[in-house]
Amino acid sequence: MNNQVDQNGQPVQQPIQQPVVQAQAVQQPVMQAQPYDNRTVQAIEIGRLRNEKIGKPGLVLWIFALFAIVFVSLPIIRQQLNDPNSFLYKIVYKSNINPDDPITPIVDPDEGDKFSNAANIQVLSKDTAMKYENLILKNFTHEDKNLYAVMFSQNGILDLDEKDWYMEIYSKNKTLLGHIKLTGSFDYQEKQVELVGTKINYNPDSTYYGKITTMTDAEYPEVEYNTTINDEGQSVGSFVCTKDNTSLTYSFRNNSLISIKDIEKVELGEDQTSYTHLLSEYRKKVDAFGETYARLDETSDENFKGFVVDITVNYDDPNFKMPEVIKDYNYFDETSVAKKVSYDMTGKGFECKWHIISF
Repeated sequence: MNNQVDQNGQPVQQPIQQPVVQAQAVQQPVMQAQPYDNRTVQAIEIGRLRNEKIGKPGLVLWIFALFAIVFVSLPIIRQQLNDPNSFLYKIVYKSNINPDDPITPIVDPDEGDKFSNAANIQVLSKDTAMKYENLILKNFTHEDKNLYAVMFSQNGILDLDEKDWYMEIYSKNKTLLGHIKLTGSFDYQEKQVELVGTKINYNPDSTYYGKITTMTDAEYPEVEYNTTINDEGQSVGSFVCTKDNTSLTYSFRNNSLISIKDIEKVELGEDQTSYTHLLSEYRKKVDAFGETYARLDETSDENFKGFVVDITVNYDDPNFKMPEVIKDYNYFDETSVAKKVSYDMTGKGFECKWHIISF
């Protein structure tokens, strides 16, 4: 290296030379297009479609036939289920049925067309079949001074004691002879019953007419009876209704029921079993009222052998309460008026006579 100096004899600084780098092009490999070959493509599975089967025409016909069989069979099945003697009924209900419970079938509504309207006056004969709501009455006969009919409920259990339904009896010239209070419980089973009401001497050679009617308190016929005025200025009176060995005295104040005196005699007959059963039932009734309002006396003498029950229903006593177990339809509630009580009891065959309450 040659060192150069300037005029003052100082060394001259030489510039530093940077090495020159020459860029060289880098050759990338060239990708040459290859010819397409579908044999080298790999398929990716993303799901599968369900292969639904198309139903055959025979299946449609089979379903149609099934519906047709069910449609035709329903009435037959319903009839079998309503018939206690049928094989199907015994299979379905054998485990659930109580033999003491009445069976109520489903009745065809069109069957009502077979019966005349019992609200219209009509002849009472063997050919008569009348309907009042669900109650059916037919095959009327009268003999030995008594009127009989076959009765049943067209649909459901029907308790006539809960209703104020009466049959009015007319002569051939349509003169009102009397009335009958319809009583008893009925289901679909036909029962022949004696229709007992106001005393009518039925002549077997005569023709009688009848119709069924219902009444409100305002519609009962008025009754005339003797009353007296007590110290409080209230009108009081009573009447006694008797039938066989039963006597019921109904007392009223200002025409409203205040008490009932029930005296029943049961005589020992040849049927000892029936007598023992009645004695047991009446003891339960007396016990329900309690000794304040009821008693039972057994009697055995030359004139009478049996028992006598004496019960007082005293609505005037603030301590009295009708026992819940008692269901006697001759025990009217305290809201009952005299004319309804009189009409009901005479319609049941009782003979009622008014008398004055003495003080």
